[in-house]
Amino acid sequence: MPLPKAREPGTASTRVRRAVGWIMLLALCFAGFGGHAVAGHVDDTTVTLLSHRYYSAWDLTRLKYHIKTDHRARRPTCWVLELADCVTEDMVLWWASSWYTWVEEPFRGVRFEISSDNEIQYLWLVGQWDVGDVEFALGYSDRGTTYATGTIDGPACGGSSIAIEIVRGESVSFPPVLQAGRLDAEDTTTLRVTSSSSGWSLDRTLLFDVPSGAQEDVVRSVFDVEIGPYAKSAGATDVEISYAIDIGEEDLAGLPEGSYVIGVAYTVTLDD
Repeated sequence: MPLPKAREPGTASTRVRRAVGWIMLLALCFAGFGGHAVAGHVDDTTVTLLSHRYYSAWDLTRLKYHIKTDHRARRPTCWVLELADCVTEDMVLWWASSWYTWVEEPFRGVRFEISSDNEIQYLWLVGQWDVGDVEFALGYSDRGTTYATGTIDGPACGGSSIAIEIVRGESVSFPPVLQAGRLDAEDTTTLRVTSSSSGWSLDRTLLFDVPSGAQEDVVRSVFDVEIGPYAKSAGATDVEISYAIDIGEEDLAGLPEGSYVIGVAYTVTLDD
């Protein structure tokens, strides 16, 4: 069911110094081998802003977060996303967001409960919002609630205008990998950076979901992100990106058979 158009959007700012593109999920299937701050990492838990999208038809912004804890580690019972004073309670669309409560400790923000080692949670805001660096905290309640904090992308106030979006190629796949050698992805990606300034930088972060026994450093070394040439100009700039894996015979021991998912989060930042 489509979301209704929201009422008065309040005073949300759309200007920040940093913007984030959606996570890319690239499914790699390795077969026959015998024998993947956008993400905040604290202790053995990673919180990642998977996507940040404005829906102009409803005048609403959706932030989608992924919370993942190593299954061998202690799992936090909750996490808190910092919200600045410019984000008031009436700007959070409670019925569309994941269940949350407003808190003042360890800082002002919204608290989400964590019930599994791998889950997705949503925050919907009235109006158009961009993102910037904010704090987040993981809460542990086995001996009274204690918090461990880090930095992630969240709703931000003030700054300069910049945004990034994936125009094409949100999901990219590879054919099955049967032997050592170079293999190109079946699709490419087009990113669009829209900036009020000609000085900005494009960066990327890799996240991995690999089979048991796979060596993450090996997966990182064989996975290649090729960013095509582009000009750091004001206005809208399209950037073409291709992907490949280049596996040597010495890499096979660290790549057991199974399904590999690599997340690529793109970040664009205004130069100081």
